[in-house]
Amino acid sequence: MTAGRGLSCNGEDPLGLEAGRFCSRSVAVADGVSLRVFDWSPAQGSRATIVFVAGMVTVIGSWLPVLRELAVTRRVVYIETREKASAEIRRNLMQTRTFTLPEMGRDVVEVCRALAVDQHRAVLVGSSLGANAILESLKQGLECDAAFLIGPNAEFFIPWWGHCLIRFPTWAYRALLPPVIWYLRHFRLDPRSEPEQAARYERALAEACPRRLKLTLQGLAGYHVLDGLGSVASRVGVAYSRSDVLHGEASIHRLVAALAGGVAIACVSNAAMHSPAVVDDLERFVKGAS
Repeated sequence: MTAGRGLSCNGEDPLGLEAGRFCSRSVAVADGVSLRVFDWSPAQGSRATIVFVAGMVTVIGSWLPVLRELAVTRRVVYIETREKASAEIRRNLMQTRTFTLPEMGRDVVEVCRALAVDQHRAVLVGSSLGANAILESLKQGLECDAAFLIGPNAEFFIPWWGHCLIRFPTWAYRALLPPVIWYLRHFRLDPRSEPEQAARYERALAEACPRRLKLTLQGLAGYHVLDGLGSVASRVGVAYSRSDVLHGEASIHRLVAALAGGVAIACVSNAAMHSPAVVDDLERFVKGAS
């Protein structure tokens, strides 16, 4: 199987840009697995390509202001990960092993290869689960000019009762959603300091594909990103906010310390990290990394 064979463009531009080129593709990343990829190229500008990977079950609408800011002067390749409904996955592959982070890391490698992304002039940008997928791709040998990660996870904490929940049948998902959201709001998020973050997670969980979310959570159980980070040679900026309880500051610093080229980048809030303001932090880091 050759990843990316038979690429074709279709779909409407979610950014609605008046200049430049846009393409929505289905990219084969493995036998029986294809991902939806959005690709913007500016009318003018030759700056490094941005490869963007969003968080678990995050919809593209959450990132449109940031993507719009980036796509004005750069080519932007936005990858929708396996757990999202847009991914085409053969029925017999709907298993936990299909939804692990090493598999998602390989997807990033395959998309870059299929779309002929110049790795040495590429900046990899990811948030939460997407940031971890990028770290996995770097462990697997993907090279880049720099990586900029927003709130990656050093580990994915699932409480004891959570391991019970992810074994429930998928038809019970809607009934289980309210107590899960209650737990997140009271123990893993800070709705007072970060109301936008809480709202994003509630919206994403409500729109998620139950079966794929369940398999992804099962695949994340016991995952530790620190394993193998010593092999990553690229310069990696890790953006965090002290008010972001879900992606704890202490775990961020542990992750940065494990990276040879790791740099911690403090931001005002999680909301700021998901707004066009984060592009300024990205640009400053990339200039320092080059």
